[in-house]
Amino acid sequence: MVIDIRSLAHPDPIQTEICIIGGGIAGIVIALELGRKGIPVCLLESGGFTEHRKTNDLYNGENTGLPYEFAKGYRSRFLGGSSNCWGGHCRPLDDEDFGHRDWVPLSGWPISKAELDPYYEDAHQWLGLGPRNFDPEFWESQINRPDARLLHLADDGIEEIITQFSPPVRMGTLHREELIKSPIISVYLWANAMELVRAPGEDCVREVVTKTLCGRTNKFRARAFILAAGGIENARLLLLSRRDQAKGLGNQNGLVGRCFMDHPRMILGKFKRNRHWRPNNLFDFKYNYQNPDVAAHGTCVAGHFRLSPETQKQERVLNAYSWVLSRFPLEESLRAGSLRKLKRSLHTNSPFSWQVLRTLFKAGLTPHEALWRFVVLHTRPRALITHFRMQTVIEQSANPESRVSLSEERDALGANRVKVNWQLGELEKHTFQKNFSILAASLQKHGLDLEEGADDALNRPDWAHTAESTYHHMGTTRMHASRRQGVVDANCKVHDLKNLYIAGSSVFPTGGAHTPTMTLVALAVRLARHIRTQSSGIFPDSKQQGSGIKLQVPSIKVGHG
Repeated sequence: MVIDIRSLAHPDPIQTEICIIGGGIAGIVIALELGRKGIPVCLLESGGFTEHRKTNDLYNGENTGLPYEFAKGYRSRFLGGSSNCWGGHCRPLDDEDFGHRDWVPLSGWPISKAELDPYYEDAHQWLGLGPRNFDPEFWESQINRPDARLLHLADDGIEEIITQFSPPVRMGTLHREELIKSPIISVYLWANAMELVRAPGEDCVREVVTKTLCGRTNKFRARAFILAAGGIENARLLLLSRRDQAKGLGNQNGLVGRCFMDHPRMILGKFKRNRHWRPNNLFDFKYNYQNPDVAAHGTCVAGHFRLSPETQKQERVLNAYSWVLSRFPLEESLRAGSLRKLKRSLHTNSPFSWQVLRTLFKAGLTPHEALWRFVVLHTRPRALITHFRMQTVIEQSANPESRVSLSEERDALGANRVKVNWQLGELEKHTFQKNFSILAASLQKHGLDLEEGADDALNRPDWAHTAESTYHHMGTTRMHASRRQGVVDANCKVHDLKNLYIAGSSVFPTGGAHTPTMTLVALAVRLARHIRTQSSGIFPDSKQQGSGIKLQVPSIKVGHG
């Protein structure tokens, strides 16, 4: 059932077996995995079914590092979370992402790729993907088009890889009816988690305190709590939970919020085609993004280039992947950025903002110029391609100085806002440089002549300020077998707290190069099944208490929001 928490008749604590904080991708997957097996679950969602301006403002905070946008338009604080605004790219992490690499700081997961593989199968189902097959030759043969061919760059130390596209799945919309009708899953809307409270004298969490924007406070008690509020908010809530520990819960070693990672991206170089270049929809982002012509088995795919594991080790670089980017007239004007903002606004499940129109007018974009770009970008006439660029997305190394912490500024609920300090270093710069130089040399053999290199962009003192993020928030509650090096253990349980778990990409020790969605879903399924098998032992006296706490919901108004 779905409950507007503002309609609760009285403030008595609500009790359940499992309390999940955050109604995004990980939270919904875990709730349904548990609820379908008969385990009572409370799912706390800060927003409602659509974007709400005042609720979304709770995401705002202070940026003290590299330019970094992390609030409006880049996160969704309503049911479905980041699935409301993602593009659908899906690929598992690579095998070597899980291992220790002596040139990559703090690398190595406490679990292997093989341990996660069975749960990647489940992720395919949750995300609406096609066959569990990422072999590029398989997809080339299945698509079977002359304009979607592999280039065969292996002799240059380059792998051609495949990403599948989710439709993309909007979790809050797709599963809304099941959540509404479920007698065992209770979704509380407008419930902003303010604090996790420890049981006096015990190493477990007793309750989570929530507050609404209209001032109502409630408490939820459970046998186990799962924090699934995203890579920034997970850290924020732990840091805010300082009633008994001044540094916050799970932060005895000062690791909460540290090693904040994203996937930096840059558009580099300039290429002109010669007579040997053939149109290739598979590796050109302008032609492969959710394109039904680059699809098989009902699934759209895209091709990318990456340095082979052997080349990465030889060059001592981070993981990365790249693709070609066709460019059209007027596309790289400064004013054209206004249209990109408009496109992003329309791409999300958010109401149209008049601020977008104001941005267009401020940029001085003329109506005929806007119409021209709209037509070109939707028809993509190859005859009008002026040149090509290379876009590269890289792994970010785990750096303790790149971090999320608390600001002195308070939000509308009285909680400290977040402070984000995103940092990139020499290893990231080296990775961009090596990827570009190796790939550019290889592409020139296939018909793309290099006219402009990457040195001008990467050798500037402020090169890192020109790198963009991909809005993938990772690493702030990192997983490690040792409490001295991680916030959670291999089962995503917070060290020293026996009933608090964390879900989502904040537990990633390293982020790999690929989008985190498939991996965070696989980890969410793994966590849900671990809890199902361990639930009777969450408290030492659970067997004596029978089946434990049963769902207790007061007399409240239940509806569709």
